[in-house]
Amino acid sequence: MNKYLRFEYWNECDLGYIYYQGGQHFIFYIDGDITEPFHEEVEDGQENGDGTFIPTYRKGLKRYRIRTTLVPDYLIDAMQRMKLHDHIELTFKTGEIEQIYNVDIEPEWVFEKRLWQALVTITFDMDEKVIVSGCCDNLTVEQIERFTADSTFITADETDITADSF
Repeated sequence: MNKYLRFEYWNECDLGYIYYQGGQHFIFYIDGDITEPFHEEVEDGQENGDGTFIPTYRKGLKRYRIRTTLVPDYLIDAMQRMKLHDHIELTFKTGEIEQIYNVDIEPEWVFEKRLWQALVTITFDMDEKVIVSGCCDNLTVEQIERFTADSTFITADETDITADSF
C-alpha cells in the first residue's frame, strides 16, 4: 500500500522542446484521494417532423475525481502539461496501474507563506464508456476474444448468481 498517488506521462513524438525519442518519461507523486465516480452523458441528434428528438449519437462516460492537499505552483505546471501527452498512467495507492484519459485540472489558488499553492481537483476517465450510434455495431471475434481473455462474466436467473472467469 502506497501513501501517494503516482502519475507518469510521456509522448510518442517530441512535444515542443521536450525530446521524447530517447524514452523520456515524467513522474510526480501527490497526496490525494479518489472521490466517488460520476457519470456524464453526451447526446446528439435532431427533431423529426413531429417535434420528437431522435438521438443519432449517445455516449455514457464514467469519470473520477482526485482531490489533493496543498500543491506548489510548479507541480500544478507539471499537471497542466501532463494533459497534453499521449500516455498518462496513474498508480493508485493499492499499486494498481491504469491508463487515464480526458484529464482536467482545476486549482483553487491560495497565497500562503509567501508562496502560491492550490488545492487541486483532477478529473479523468479510464476509458469506461458506452457509445450508441445510429448504426448497429456488433463486436468482432477479435474484440470478443480480447475482452474475454481476462474477464469475469456474471449471469443470474431466479435462484442462482454465477461468476465465470476466463
